[in-house]
Amino acid sequence: MIQFQDFKEMLYRKDRYGNPIPFAIEWVTADVKKQKGGDVLSIPQAVYVFPRGPKADKKRNLDRFMHGIIDIKPLGSRKITSVHVQLVRRVNNKTLS
Repeated sequence: MIQFQDFKEMLYRKDRYGNPIPFAIEWVTADVKKQKGGDVLSIPQAVYVFPRGPKADKKRNLDRFMHGIIDIKPLGSRKITSVHVQLVRRVNNKTLS
């Protein structure tokens, strides 16, 4: 079992070259507006996407973090996925509590 605080710290870990360290993540989908969800999705090697560049609005990023939304992508891919941390079930094959 992994605590939420440990999960949050895991997102920001980097190797000695400054590259994010990949982690395995599994979460459940949910869309209140469309009344869909319940599918279990996973990425075996994901990395946290740090906001940067001219479009990295500090207020927007703070709002997303306060609402528990993180952006991740599979290692070696450019496809970014937004995940609500409340819907995360497992991280590195350990249950998130």
